[in-house]
Amino acid sequence: MLPDDVLLIIFDFYRVDTTNYLGSTFTWHRLVHVCRRWRHVVFAYPRRLDLRILCTERTPVSKLLGVWPYLPIVIKYWLYSTPTSNFPVPFPNVMIALEHHDRVCQIQLSHLSQSLLDIFSTAMQGPYPSLTTLELSSDDEIAPVLPDTFSCGFAPCLQRVWLEGIIFPALPKLLLSTVDLVSLLLDKIPPSTGSISPEVMVTGLSALTRLKFLRIDFRSPGSPPDIHQHPRNLTRALLPCLTWLEFRGISEYLEVLLVRIEAPMLDNVNIKFFNQLIFDVPQLLQFLTYSEKLSSPKEVTVNFHNDFVQLTLSPPRGTVGNLTLQVLSTVSLQQVSSMVQICNRAMHLLSSVERLEICGGEYEHSLQEWQEDMEDSQWLDLLRPFTAVESLHVTEYLGPFTASALREVTGRRTTEILPALRSLFLEGLGPSAFLRGALRQFLAARGSTSHPVTICHRKSQWGL
Repeated sequence: MLPDDVLLIIFDFYRVDTTNYLGSTFTWHRLVHVCRRWRHVVFAYPRRLDLRILCTERTPVSKLLGVWPYLPIVIKYWLYSTPTSNFPVPFPNVMIALEHHDRVCQIQLSHLSQSLLDIFSTAMQGPYPSLTTLELSSDDEIAPVLPDTFSCGFAPCLQRVWLEGIIFPALPKLLLSTVDLVSLLLDKIPPSTGSISPEVMVTGLSALTRLKFLRIDFRSPGSPPDIHQHPRNLTRALLPCLTWLEFRGISEYLEVLLVRIEAPMLDNVNIKFFNQLIFDVPQLLQFLTYSEKLSSPKEVTVNFHNDFVQLTLSPPRGTVGNLTLQVLSTVSLQQVSSMVQICNRAMHLLSSVERLEICGGEYEHSLQEWQEDMEDSQWLDLLRPFTAVESLHVTEYLGPFTASALREVTGRRTTEILPALRSLFLEGLGPSAFLRGALRQFLAARGSTSHPVTICHRKSQWGL
């Protein structure tokens, strides 16, 4: 009883709601088996319904391609076999699908070994004009190497590239030929074997004016080769569409990378640094000031975990944008030291922060370590950059450290630490004798200024 256009709308909703777990294509073949009319409607609008043929480990590719219409092909394989002398091609169906150069639109191959990568890269020498997604991953301890020939006129319409645990020295050449790229993810990069220097990386990025998502993730700490802090000639990349940036590695690599990049539309940044003694990141801080959505954060959260500490900067409520910066360390003293260094170097960025939250210490063994290592001066150094904070929230386990440190904020130091503070919220802690004694001098000193402080505990408020 329904007209074709109504059926098409229903099928379109079905397509959106039933994207399978592979994230590649929906099960449209169920619709065409219902009746002849449904089959006609589905095949009459292949682009509207984004019809694709999905080839997996269980797909009889030759039979399937002979039955269904001429539709784009998605190749999604989990590879657990390795080639042998008796079985040189462990996945013949993949090879059959790869022969359809003009139809393959997505290639997703995981668990690649060096031998398998060699086989597939050889089979993919010709151009793939319809390919928009390329995902290659390996979990081998020794990362396989993708040969340079892979980048020669390969896929001019690529929009998404994801390489995980794969060394690809010719990646910049590939990027220069894929100007429509929207998403670039480089995960588990070996830090010293075949990694691409930041200068060369920028050369490849310079052509990606449509790039929106960029992730560079090193597998482990180490000094990537060819990092030059002060090169004579700087190749710069303007990325006008970049909104999301993720990085894990050492700060030196990121610093050299960011000095050559401009991304005015950036609104989400996620940085993870491996632990190091000195955190000097002026280029990162300068880079953030160019972003309208990240340059004036209003809320900051410092969260101490067992194996990392995270700094989160949020813009005014109602606006989009977020910056998270992690330092991977299991030692509380090193966690605080890294945050002190970063926050003190970012004072101009933190000068507009109105709300500060300090979290962590929930685990008993980590709390014991805090008690043994922490000094009041270190905690005060962490609070010092937040000159505009009016509200300070501290979780239960870190409340005593805050109270003990603020006990020292008297006399001339009264207006040096948190000069704009008006309310201090100590989560889970009531007006105990310890807190009253530790904070009595601080509250008295601030009471004589134009910014008296109120100590809050749940629904109660108490002063002197």
